[in-house]
Amino acid sequence: MGPKYALLRPEFARWRDKSLERRRDVTKPKNILVSLGGVDPENISTDVINQLSLISTLADAEVNVVLGSQSKYVSVVKMAAENSCLKVNVHVDTNRMAEIMCKADLAIGACGSTSWERCALGLPSICYVTADNQVDIALALEKAEAVIIKRDIDELSSVMNSAIQNLKKMSVRSSLVCDGFGAKHVSIFLGNNTKPSGSNSM
Repeated sequence: MGPKYALLRPEFARWRDKSLERRRDVTKPKNILVSLGGVDPENISTDVINQLSLISTLADAEVNVVLGSQSKYVSVVKMAAENSCLKVNVHVDTNRMAEIMCKADLAIGACGSTSWERCALGLPSICYVTADNQVDIALALEKAEAVIIKRDIDELSSVMNSAIQNLKKMSVRSSLVCDGFGAKHVSIFLGNNTKPSGSNSM
């Protein structure tokens, strides 16, 4: 049915307008979200933290890393955060994802179901494919110019300049992919397709 019908938690729809509004004036990522899935089995989060620390244009940026407590790398990520020259906050099992996304200027994440959450908030993103079932999502979002796909875990800096130059464009394009009101769209769709054939509306 497409991402229009993605069933997101209600808070993403509530934060959408505020999120899109604040992005109109963003020209440089001062708040970066790193979210590579709850488990992040390859510990890409640590690699990203280390690479961001080497990018001079982000010297004054704040980084927020989101991770699930089920990840075996929580302590490793926290250590990388403490050793970074950047201000890095690690959020474990957060229930404030929509708010954190709203306040972020750029996300570095995986191409799983969180993609629709980022799109609903118009959050520009650099994305990694971390599982085979993410390939189609990645290709579709890349074609829509909603994200920049990073195919190699190393050399994050090589795409950072492109991401910075296209923050507003990616925000607009991604916001058109999904609006956060998927449950409402599903309800309308089902309502329009369950009426008895030939029935007259009252």
